Parts: sequence; structure tokens; C-alpha cells
Amino acid sequence: DNSYNVCVGGGLYKRSIIIENSLKFDESLKLAEDQLFVLSFIKHAKKLQYLADPFYYYYQNLNSATHTQKSTELIKTCRALSEFSKDWPLSKNHIDTEILIFIVDLIKNADVSKSEITSLYRNATIRTNNEKTGSCKLFKKIAKINPKLACLILSMYFKLKK
Repeated sequence: DNSYNVCVGGGLYKRSIIIENSLKFDESLKLAEDQLFVLSFIKHAKKLQYLADPFYYYYQNLNSATHTQKSTELIKTCRALSEFSKDWPLSKNHIDTEILIFIVDLIKNADVSKSEITSLYRNATIRTNNEKTGSCKLFKKIAKINPKLACLILSMYFKLKK
């Protein structure tokens, strides 16, 4: 279904691909650096294998960067993800979804200007079958999972549009 896990702990990686392509974590990022590494790996891999069995159990640390996101780091990560998607357009749908999720966190933080959020939002649109379809598909997916979050996103979106 064209979905993939971008958590570095969610896969095994062929060392030769990492070395041949000089793949490294972007140490300047505190968020999504593992996603960029995994996407870079996928970009260079000739084939991928999916295994349904869980071999890794992730512990959620409520004090981790993922759960204590500063707006400056969110913006920096959104820009890095956006730049990567320009180099590898096949990643754009996944990256745009991530950026839209980060935008929700920026809105919740309430310490970023409307123009900054609007700029990030304009660059992130969901594409399906190479057709621009807007971000409404993401909102529909979120609404199925968490209707309250979808309402929050839509209310913030309309506030930004004013």
C-alpha cells in the first residue's frame, strides 16, 4: 500500500548502501532526523522487504524530543523535510503528511506567527497518484482516528485563513 516505517528502529539496513551513499543522521536536527535517514536509505535501496512480525518494542519517553517539541525545532525540521522532498519527489506525500502534523504542534504551541505557519502549510499538500488533491484527505484520515484532533486542526486552519 506504499506505506513504510520511517523509524530507524523499525528496520534492518544493508551497511553497504549506507557506506556507498554516505548516509548519516543530520545532527543539526532534533526531530525527524531518523525519518530523513530512513527515507535516504529507501531512496538508494533497490528493493525492500516487509516483515509483519514485531522484532522491536519502542518505549515512549514522555520527556523525549518527540513529546517536548519547541517551535524553532519544528520549523527547522519542516524546512529540512521540505528540502528533502524536492530532491526525491517520491517522498513528498509522506513528508507533506509529517509537515502537516508538525504544523498542528506549532499551532498548539501558539508562539509562531501566522505568516510562518502559512508559509510551511503552503508548501505541504497531499498528492495522490501525482495529482494535487489538497490536505483534505489528511483531515479525513485524522477524523477517522481522532475526531477531536480533526476539529482542532480545522478550527485553527480557518483562524489562519482569516
